[in-house]
Amino acid sequence: MGSQKIYSLILPAEFEIPNEFYSFTPEENALLIKIGTQVIFSSKKELLELQNDDYINNLKTELRTYHEKELEEHKIKLLLVENDNTTAMKHQEKTFDLVLKEKENMIHFYKESIVRFDTSISEFKSISQQLQIELNTKNTEIAELKTNLYEKMKEEAVKREELIQQITDKKAQSTIDIGNRGEFMFQEITNETFRDFPEYESEHVAERGHLGDVWLFFKDFNVLCDTKFHKSKVGKHHREQIKSDLQRNTKFKFAWLVSLETDINKFGQAPFIFESIISENGDKLYICYINNFSNTENKNELLRSVWYACRTLYYDVIEKQNENNELKLLKVFKENTMKSLEHMVRTSREMSDNIKMLQQTKQALDDSIRSMTNNNIVLSIQDEHQAVIKQWWENTIQCSQGINLKTNKIYKQFKKDNSKSEITSTDFKSCIQSFISIDDIIQSKTKGGELEIKNISFIVSV
Repeated sequence: MGSQKIYSLILPAEFEIPNEFYSFTPEENALLIKIGTQVIFSSKKELLELQNDDYINNLKTELRTYHEKELEEHKIKLLLVENDNTTAMKHQEKTFDLVLKEKENMIHFYKESIVRFDTSISEFKSISQQLQIELNTKNTEIAELKTNLYEKMKEEAVKREELIQQITDKKAQSTIDIGNRGEFMFQEITNETFRDFPEYESEHVAERGHLGDVWLFFKDFNVLCDTKFHKSKVGKHHREQIKSDLQRNTKFKFAWLVSLETDINKFGQAPFIFESIISENGDKLYICYINNFSNTENKNELLRSVWYACRTLYYDVIEKQNENNELKLLKVFKENTMKSLEHMVRTSREMSDNIKMLQQTKQALDDSIRSMTNNNIVLSIQDEHQAVIKQWWENTIQCSQGINLKTNKIYKQFKKDNSKSEITSTDFKSCIQSFISIDDIIQSKTKGGELEIKNISFIVSV
């Protein structure tokens, strides 16, 4: 017998030690603790790492192998003891029987442990299945939330597109209305100018396409008229378009391209200038470019001059197609044109002052339109944003004569003071224009550029 040590174990109060335990030898007690500890430790550790049935079966196999190995070692020890001391074994038959009985008890204990282990595994599977069901439920709820959010975003996008389309339609309708007003205004003036001319008639044809805007019918020839209500010079595209329209419509020998508010590019040196072209049949056709018609003081006289020039070209050039007669008529045309030009020069001087006044009026209208546009934009900004900006402005900005601040610098200070705010620089710039006088704002020369606010400064230095 080897040396022995005494240990104290802490057990639950309700636990009762089996009577067989008191008959174990110290070596058997050590074996029981060693095997039991390994079983419990391995069960705890491996239970957390269970993934599938194959792994569980492997674990059972390893556990059985381990127990069998321990039993084999125990048998070997018993055989060694039996071989070394046969006599002692005879005297200890009873003890051996007890050992066998204890071995059977241990095997029974191992079997119970395996049963408990299987029960734990079943419970673990059940818990895992329940967790998987809950996880699937959460995933379904998240998917539904994503779907609802996506549908809501789609609805918002459709609303924004509808709003943009409405604004575009309004702008397009506004442009069409302005064009229509120009066409009908020009037709009214022609009707007044040529009301006494033989067999004169006019017809509005803008809606037909590639036929101009107004047709003028006279006794000897007809005129295809196209009016342009542009804010800048009428370009090459529109000149080529009226040439194409004139060549396509063979009943016209003349076309008038009338720019109501501006000059026609490359043909703006005089109130009106003619250009000749050749039709597919080799006939001469003439286009008259009329500049800045709305600002002409005597519109009727200008149109009569153009008509007389067309009549001269018609009789002496188009009809006769004779070079000598053409030169003669061109001289007459030149004289008539010079007279008209002299009159136009006189009237243009008088118009210069009117143009300046119109430009001032236009600037005032542009400022009013810009102000109205800014007000419309501000209406779309959330009320709480406007309240935050106005409150911050009152607490941060003061009147300072002679000092100007730009909106980018003001917005940087605003973002510094309101770091969590979602207000953009565009919203900020649009909002402050709703409570600042337009006289105190210096507009940017570029679209969307920063503004400069006059006579203000920060209450606290930046």
